[in-house]
Amino acid sequence: MDDKPLEKMLHEMKDDYNKLPEYTNTKTVMHSIFARKRSKWGRLLPTVAIIAGMLLFMVVALPFINDEHQGDREAEYLKLYFQQKKETFRKELGIESVESFREVKQAERLVKQFELTSQAESFEQIKSEIDYLFTTPEQAIEQLNEAGESIGQNLEFGNKMLEMEASLQAYIQELFEKYAFTNDEQKALLEVQHDKLNYSGPSDIKAFLKLLDEQGFVLKPEEFESPAIKVQMDYFWIIGNNERLQKMEWFERYLELVETKIDLYAPGIYNEQQIPWHEFDTILLEIEDLFNDYPEAQNVLFEETFLRNVVHWYLEGYIEAGEYSYPATLNQDARDELLHFVNEHRDSKYWEIVNGAVKLYEANDWEKGDRLWILTNKLFLIFDEKFEELQLKDIHEVNGWPILSSTPKTYMEYVEEQDISLLEKLSSMEIISLYYYAVERKAEEVVNDIVINLDFNLSKVNSNELSYIIRTDHATNQETYQLLGGDNHKILEEVRLSKEGNMWKISSVELYQ
Repeated sequence: MDDKPLEKMLHEMKDDYNKLPEYTNTKTVMHSIFARKRSKWGRLLPTVAIIAGMLLFMVVALPFINDEHQGDREAEYLKLYFQQKKETFRKELGIESVESFREVKQAERLVKQFELTSQAESFEQIKSEIDYLFTTPEQAIEQLNEAGESIGQNLEFGNKMLEMEASLQAYIQELFEKYAFTNDEQKALLEVQHDKLNYSGPSDIKAFLKLLDEQGFVLKPEEFESPAIKVQMDYFWIIGNNERLQKMEWFERYLELVETKIDLYAPGIYNEQQIPWHEFDTILLEIEDLFNDYPEAQNVLFEETFLRNVVHWYLEGYIEAGEYSYPATLNQDARDELLHFVNEHRDSKYWEIVNGAVKLYEANDWEKGDRLWILTNKLFLIFDEKFEELQLKDIHEVNGWPILSSTPKTYMEYVEEQDISLLEKLSSMEIISLYYYAVERKAEEVVNDIVINLDFNLSKVNSNELSYIIRTDHATNQETYQLLGGDNHKILEEVRLSKEGNMWKISSVELYQ
């Protein structure tokens, strides 16, 4: 290239540059440049947006869709599982339909609940609950035996029997309505239930009688309602099929007592053997002899064989003199009966309660009051081996908060007057009540005045859990109390008090796990 063309090109470029201000300005140029860049991005944006959208969909939507599909699959599975378990349950029972059973209705609700929520974490739980609902009593007691447990140890077994009892009652009511059974025809089943082979009535009622026999239930007369008979769990079936109890050396003696003296179905005043109330002491003392002869098995006997319930009702019927009627005055024969027991059986564990009843009667001119049942509520403590030689006067039942109703007034008076003589007048139990009340109110000064070198926040007792306070040891200047609550009234805390001058003070608080 020669110099002339190059010079010409430079001149033309210079000319163009000089003309530029005539046509535009910097702002217009920048706007034009930006517009070109934007049009370029505009061409690229749809592609980028599509890719980003797909990524976002994969990150957010796909797991949701997968979860939703998973939830749908699990919901469908539960429906099929429910139907399969229900049919197996029906076949095990050997009857035409179980649609009216509460177990079926509960399982249906669980399946519908999962269908609405589809919460993955509840899938196994609901499946397990369906298994439980459709377990027959016969299967349940087999599981109980495999675990080496007794009937009184397993709450689920007790609930299973109660639920099934209600379901069977509803089912037999349907059969009575289906066949228009009269009361006499219903009562006739009481006899034939033990001779099913010779029963010539409807086949589904015959199947029902077979079910009762296999699953641990019996028919009993119902005096006050329709239908004329009712379904009840068969205690003899339960006891006789519980391998843990069968292995106990006292089992045969216990079984004989149950078969001859004790009414497990209606213990106490309304017993079916029609044993009069003034003979209840004989039954109670025979049960106590069983406890005494097998002291190592006392808790098992009391808690795992229905005897706790039996003793409660026979003892209550005894101190009520055979009838629940208020007001009423005990006749001379009834007074003599109770006084005889108090005089002749001072070594009996029942003595505290019978003697407590006599004192209430004597204080009220032998008029019957409505406080007698409070005495039998404390029965289990007297039979608990943890509390040897416990007396009624040492048992305080906690029915509210604070422990004693007089405590708020005492607290306010002391806070206002700061008079130590107010505290000196209080009993050891009143000091305990004041202590827990003050701790709850974070009244550290009050607490410090009634304790000996104790941390303010030591107590962890839950007032809602507390049920009894018992005095386990008492001397002239020292006393020990245990606070009971929770399942089986376990020991929550132990409080020791010492007399300092004229005043009780809390010297230690031991927390139990």
